[in-house]
Amino acid sequence: MRQGPVVRINPWELHICDPEFFKTIYPWTRHDKSSQHLRFFDAPSSIVATPDRDLHHQRRAAAEPSFNKASVRTFVPHIQAAVDTVIARLDKEYSGREAVATLSDVFACYGGHVVAEFCFSWDGEFLSSPKFKAPLLTAFDEFMLYTHYIFHFGFLLPLFNFIPDKLLPATAQTVHQFQEAIRCCIKDLQSETRKADVNTGHKPVMETLLNSKLPAQEKTLERLNHEGYIMFAAGQSTPRVLTTAMFHLLQQPATMQRLRDEILNVFPDQTVPPSLPQLEKLPFLTAVIMEGGFLLLHNSTSSLSASGLVS
Repeated sequence: MRQGPVVRINPWELHICDPEFFKTIYPWTRHDKSSQHLRFFDAPSSIVATPDRDLHHQRRAAAEPSFNKASVRTFVPHIQAAVDTVIARLDKEYSGREAVATLSDVFACYGGHVVAEFCFSWDGEFLSSPKFKAPLLTAFDEFMLYTHYIFHFGFLLPLFNFIPDKLLPATAQTVHQFQEAIRCCIKDLQSETRKADVNTGHKPVMETLLNSKLPAQEKTLERLNHEGYIMFAAGQSTPRVLTTAMFHLLQQPATMQRLRDEILNVFPDQTVPPSLPQLEKLPFLTAVIMEGGFLLLHNSTSSLSASGLVS
């Protein structure tokens, strides 16, 4: 039977396949998110899981200073240090040996370290994990396999918070341990045990939120823990983009060589890495990164909520 462009897929949602209708259902007007699309986060006070538009805007505005270019550039030395650590380990443990480095694990440890440092000033010891296999990152990957089910049966996820850790699967136990580590980092920042890096001036995101103009109820340990948990989880998309891009580059030697040639033009001295502004001006490198993201997302399926626009 032939279907029209609008199909009801459940009592609360319509599936619309009509590009001309896009600006109607997603106009630049105020609307709140649907709680149905947010419940699988299990972090209800985080920015991404905030359904109310005004509160979402308030929370997002408080975090934005951490993500502007000036702030990111103060963090570049930390990123370069992580890159240097990865290269040193690959050279020491894999170069010239009959050992295989799983690049998805390497990128995951690198990304996990960078995000943890950026958000919490927390090392996490990801880059020292044997064979680049970090239990927490493995647990996150396994957890993501269940998000589709949690989306439809979201009431099950909060129940895990009431079950003793020793009765939970190993994956859930690891995630709970990570959440406790975040709480410890936030407590340190609240007590001013940790300060901005004196050498670079970088402030972790959690410190920025604590020093923001948000009201006191927006700076509680529980809310910031939700925020940190989601930020770390969101940061795991970067390793996946790197892995996807590297796979296709290795499958296309000519493309890989073109990218290497462009980078080496601004990297003639292997002891002096190019600056971030130099790398940002490389058109082919930028295209490869963007294409890696598109290739990662091309086969994903998810709903884009437009709650409150259509009755």
